[in-house]
Amino acid sequence: MKTIAVIGPDEAEAKKVAEQLTGVRAVPGAGPGKDIDGVVAVAGEPTEEAVEIVQAIARNIGVVAVLSDHRWPNIPGVHVLGSQDIVGLQRLIDRLYVDAKQWELAARRADQQRLEQVRVAIRLRMQRFIREGCSAADLGEAGSGGRELAHRRFLAELRVAVLSQGILCPPVDTALPPAAKPVEVPGRAAQLATLAAGVLGAVGLLFAVGRLAGYPWLGLSLGLLAAVALGWFRLSAQQRAIDQAQREADFRLLQEAWSAQVTETITRMNIPRVAEQLTLRTGV
Repeated sequence: MKTIAVIGPDEAEAKKVAEQLTGVRAVPGAGPGKDIDGVVAVAGEPTEEAVEIVQAIARNIGVVAVLSDHRWPNIPGVHVLGSQDIVGLQRLIDRLYVDAKQWELAARRADQQRLEQVRVAIRLRMQRFIREGCSAADLGEAGSGGRELAHRRFLAELRVAVLSQGILCPPVDTALPPAAKPVEVPGRAAQLATLAAGVLGAVGLLFAVGRLAGYPWLGLSLGLLAAVALGWFRLSAQQRAIDQAQREADFRLLQEAWSAQVTETITRMNIPRVAEQLTLRTGV
């Protein structure tokens, strides 16, 4: 409810006017203060002192309603009505003044809603990028620059996500997160032993076939050639699996670092708040 101060040289008249106002908390004799939303001056004649007081109040709160049957000078922010025009005064109060407390509460609620909407929008957009905008395959081979390129894409997307909400993006850390530790292949020794056994088996088999056919050296040559091909194929397949596992480990580490950076950036965003800009306690 609006709080209106009703002042004037005649306390009885000020109290009488205050009692006739509805829909507001009228306080006779109270001056402007932090809990006053508007002022009604039952001023009577526009004496020099009365004009100075009304002007001072108007400069302080912006608008003053004056009840007087005398002709007042034009003063910015001062609305003059007849001393008996309570209906017109009521309309003027309803039109000019606001409930400052409710106004600020509404502004704070709107600020909080805006803050949550911005945070959710940015987080959802960045989570979608982290899940779908990049993949382990984009990192490429070690030393190819794929990790650096993926991180630059993430930073660009983060800045755009913040700016698209109409907010200045805070400074972001552009340093590339550390790479994952080298992937350890379980059973590496056993795999090499199996490969060696397979190579020796191929050599022995083809040597034996060549010997039975009367061409032992040809069999041995073919066996060595087959052993080299088998070894190269098996080792290449193992290395590809290791490289893929390494890329996936690197990408998981990047995703964790990106998620942490999104959270840190959101906490440092400076979102202008309407409630903090409300310095006037009255409406105009």
